[in-house]
Amino acid sequence: MIKDIPFLRENINFIILIVVILSIVYYAFILIFNKKASDKAKINAIKIILTMCSILLISSFVTYFYIGNVYSVEIANSSYLVFVLFVFASIIGIPAFYLMVYGHIKSPKPEKYEIKQTSYEDFSYYLNKRVKEYDYELVSNKEDLKVYKRVINKKIYYIIDARLEELTKLNFDELYDKKIFPLIEEDFNKVQKKYYELYVTFIISVDRITPMFNKFIEETNEEVRYYKLPVGISFGGNKMYLSSMIEGFKVFQINKLKKEFLEIMKVSE
Repeated sequence: MIKDIPFLRENINFIILIVVILSIVYYAFILIFNKKASDKAKINAIKIILTMCSILLISSFVTYFYIGNVYSVEIANSSYLVFVLFVFASIIGIPAFYLMVYGHIKSPKPEKYEIKQTSYEDFSYYLNKRVKEYDYELVSNKEDLKVYKRVINKKIYYIIDARLEELTKLNFDELYDKKIFPLIEEDFNKVQKKYYELYVTFIISVDRITPMFNKFIEETNEEVRYYKLPVGISFGGNKMYLSSMIEGFKVFQINKLKKEFLEIMKVSE
């Protein structure tokens, strides 16, 4: 494309120099910004920059195909506008790259809510009463594990209510592998098929908070069409914790789960 645009061909060294200088300036700015800005400000900056890049990139492709269809591919290949939009998108994206690599962004703290229930028995009884109003059915009822299910077309919803004195990796693996996953395995396998979606609100209630409890709250899953909302309940301080690490393509679905669960529990920050 460059050889077809005289301006670019004649000024390629100057353009490269500008990009290098901007990269250095951006890097110096990010070092200063990184020291003074909060993690939330850094995340917002990344989102804004990536949004601008996406708009410019989409604009460059749309412009290219428009010119190619209306005029000719040769004209589209030699279009200043297409190239400038693409270059600006690349240049603007540099700060986002620096922030993601050098930003040292910490995981956001979980959202914390007060709950009225002071014991697992009270909490579980209240949850059982409330989920029925949202058309969930009790499909497994054990002393420290209750599983609720709702199906809307090919969207399968679970609310898993489990209790442990404290959460460790050993008892979590045993709880999930031996007690929970066998109950949802059939529906989990349906997710591998097109059009099925699995939504799981996974609640673990404990008497004491441990590092594994915090890890559970922050944990995300990578499976396609599987949306999991981890919820932690601590009766030591009557608090409910929900993950704040909801980003990417699953944010809309998981936020809907979060909104529904907060409505079910009738809690406020």
